Amino acid sequence: LPWAQADRLFDASRHAETIELLGGVTQRPTDDCDRLWRLARALHAEATALGARGAKEAQVQTIARALALSLEAVRLDDRNFAAHKWAGIVISEASSLEGTKAAIERSVDVRAHFERAVELCPDDPTSRHLLGLWHFEIASIGWLQKKAASALFAEPPSSTHDVALELLLAAEALRPGFYKKNRLLIAKAQLKL
Repeated sequence: LPWAQADRLFDASRHAETIELLGGVTQRPTDDCDRLWRLARALHAEATALGARGAKEAQVQTIARALALSLEAVRLDDRNFAAHKWAGIVISEASSLEGTKAAIERSVDVRAHFERAVELCPDDPTSRHLLGLWHFEIASIGWLQKKAASALFAEPPSSTHDVALELLLAAEALRPGFYKKNRLLIAKAQLKL
């Protein structure tokens, strides 16, 4: 398949066309990791749009399909950084739709996928940003949520704003100005120190 064409469609926010080009959701999964993570990425974007329109049930169904495809992509090729990056993104979104308990339970999986993406492609600023974002969000968890997490885990996930800042600055150094949200998170992390 022409990956460049699928990527251009996705970058232009033409998600339905991206899904169609990649064979749609009705086609059985193949043994093509690159197709699956791209399809999961497009479905994630479609799920986000559905949620913005208030179509909660369709959003949950779409993100569930994206989750299955992203995990299959990782299973097919554990050395594909983009598959890990999108698996982390989709797991995070799917678990947040399920509620706080699911989000906490699966946060370790999210972190593991982002860490693997950074390991496999250290020059990708987005993977580093996502890992920094994960650390920032964990470091920012309030006291009540930490108590709830302690009830679920012997050792709940933890981090610091220092770790988050280090990762966010590293992402910015790789490609300055690549993502406005990264710069915003850098400022927020600096304020937390």
